[in-house]
Amino acid sequence: MKSESSFAEYSSRLHDYINAFDRSETGFNQLALELFALQYAHVESYRRFCLGRRVLPDKIICWTEIPAVPTAVFKELEMTSLPVGKRAAVFHSSGTMEQRPSRHYHSVESQAIYEASLLPWFKAHVIPDAERCTFVILTPAPVLASHSSLVHMFQVVRRAFGSPDSLFTGGMNVDGGWTLDIDATL
Repeated sequence: MKSESSFAEYSSRLHDYINAFDRSETGFNQLALELFALQYAHVESYRRFCLGRRVLPDKIICWTEIPAVPTAVFKELEMTSLPVGKRAAVFHSSGTMEQRPSRHYHSVESQAIYEASLLPWFKAHVIPDAERCTFVILTPAPVLASHSSLVHMFQVVRRAFGSPDSLFTGGMNVDGGWTLDIDATL
């Protein structure tokens, strides 16, 4: 397996894979193993986690052998290789008020991949016969919920496939809880 030194070198192959008509299991496995090697090399806390499980990038051959990190880790650690200055977006888990939400960081580059992975599948499986649809999105608008990956993805879909009259009908209360404007929804 070839181990790349940077996410930039990796991301172009990942974009090609996402946009390919034929996505093979072999191609997926190779990309997953390369990403594991990148994360192992550049995320110290993940490397320690893997070493504790005696899993090294050059010792595994299938993506299913890559150690999954418990979700609680993302609440306690900054599990990222992105320096603060390169973080274009941070998404938080919904969690509860008593819990610290987990955090997931994106650079401009990784956010572009995140979005690119959504659009072809959404088009093919949700709106295969239409170019534009009117969406009534039952969440707050991105300006109100800027740390929600769900809201972000709804905005990406709305920009790509939504008609001009598509709208977000959710809001937020003073505690940060999501609300729904029933009249606007109807």
